[in-house]
Amino acid sequence: MSRPKLESFSLSAQDIYNWYVHKTLNDPHRSRIQTLHAQRICVMGGCGQVGSHLITKLYESGYPLDHLSINDDLRLGKRENLPVVCRDQVDTRCHRDYALNPRSHPDILIFVGGRSSVPHFHGFAEVMDEINTWKTVLEWCMAAKIRLIFAFDQ
Repeated sequence: MSRPKLESFSLSAQDIYNWYVHKTLNDPHRSRIQTLHAQRICVMGGCGQVGSHLITKLYESGYPLDHLSINDDLRLGKRENLPVVCRDQVDTRCHRDYALNPRSHPDILIFVGGRSSVPHFHGFAEVMDEINTWKTVLEWCMAAKIRLIFAFDQ
């Protein structure tokens, strides 16, 4: 089935802009996100499907970008998934290296960058490597008293 062309909807650029502003201002999560504005947040896996949507939601809600750190080694994610203004903020080191030598000290770490299913692994050594990465991230969060949120899309 083919997708209808935008012209067939008779939408002007102003119509799209108005819809976007309305959607953003009336988002039911907006007030909750605004309570996080004083918190420094790091998103590990920020260029993947889940992470990029989270960062877009933070951006749309006016979250201060100078409080946002994005870590993604770009194995599975792409900078292009992020809002343009966030693309230069991506630290492309692996999660373990980032946790061992962070460039920022977040209050909240949202970890959505883990490989979480069989297609991402090509052997037991890779599974163990991923477990060691999780362990390193967890130890960093415990030592630095960072609130850790693990989220997976599988």
